[in-house]
This record gives sequence, structure tokens and C-alpha cells, in this order.
Amino acid sequence: MPVSLRKEISEEEFHTHFSSIKAPHQTLLCFGLKEEDKTLWKLWGHAYNNPGQCHAETLVLREIENYLKTNISNSAKYNITWFLSYSPCHSCCDKIINFLMNSQTKIEFNIKAAKPYQFNNDQNPKGIKMLKRVGILFKMMECNDFEECFYLFVDPCTKFSAWPDLEAQSLANVTLFHHYLGQEENILDIHLFPNDDSSS
Repeated sequence: MPVSLRKEISEEEFHTHFSSIKAPHQTLLCFGLKEEDKTLWKLWGHAYNNPGQCHAETLVLREIENYLKTNISNSAKYNITWFLSYSPCHSCCDKIINFLMNSQTKIEFNIKAAKPYQFNNDQNPKGIKMLKRVGILFKMMECNDFEECFYLFVDPCTKFSAWPDLEAQSLANVTLFHHYLGQEENILDIHLFPNDDSSS
């Protein structure tokens, strides 16, 4: 499915994909790109993954790349903000890092995810660890992040209504995130500084 530019999502779409009530097996990515010293976005919209073909992250990265190639200002620093219904997989993390490494301009990347994607697969938290190492700001969404996403991509004039388990969901996801990222750090430490106990 192509990227939908300058198009808001409905309340139903927001609640379906960002809450833990239904949790469909599909990623929704809401994104915005702006120059650092500007208020208004230069590029914004949303995208769903294309099953069996492209992940939403890939579709949006292509759209941003195409925009920057034709609109880039040498003096500008850009801010990219993503709200994801699921955290990116390891492959998408690699593509995000490659995008930043190949970029011809300075970019601050801010990623917020509503739900963890298969953190039990150690490659996925490892990918997020690499995002953080290259300076990308990544976090699991908390209540204020859901509210911000709602006002930016659904309706700034409608009061945000949290679903019943939002706070519990947020806390559980943040705890899970820190648990797996902490495990990943320990694994890296063991590989870099192995226990030199010859008796073991």
C-alpha cells in the first residue's frame, strides 16, 4: 500500500492499531519531516506495511529520500518523527541506519513505538540497540505520546480519550523494553569482556 501524504487517520484506525485491544498483525506508521527551526512539517502522512512486500518503514524512508533529493537545503537540519504501532524489526533498523549514514544533511530521528515487535527474537532488540547507538531517539510510547500522536495525526480539535488499559499497557511495554535492552547490553558486555576464568 502506498504512502498516504498529508492525510490524517481516523479515530477508528488510531484505536485499532495503537491500542492493545485488537493489535492487528499490521504496522501503521505516522510520520512528519520538518526543518529544525520551522514549526510546520514539510512532509507528513502515514503508511501501512504491504504484506509480503515492503514494511511501512521502507515505504516511508523511500518517500523521505525522494523528498530530500529534490528539496534539500544545504543549511538545514531536519527532524524526523515517527509514531509506530509496532517497534521496527532488525531489518528495518538496518535500513534506518543506512538511510542516516547515506544522508547528505543533518537529521535528528525520533521514533516512538506503541507495542514491541517480537522482542523474544534477540535480533529485534539488538536492532533497536543499534538505532540508539547511532543517536536515534527511540522509546516505547507512554500516555502523553499517544495523546500527541492523536492530536497530530487524527484530530487536534477532538479531546483524546484513553482506552481503559492504556496506562497499564504503556508501563508493561516500557518495562519489557528495558528488560530486553538490558539483556542485550549484558550480552554485548559478555562478548566484549569475557570472563577469563580458566577453571570454568
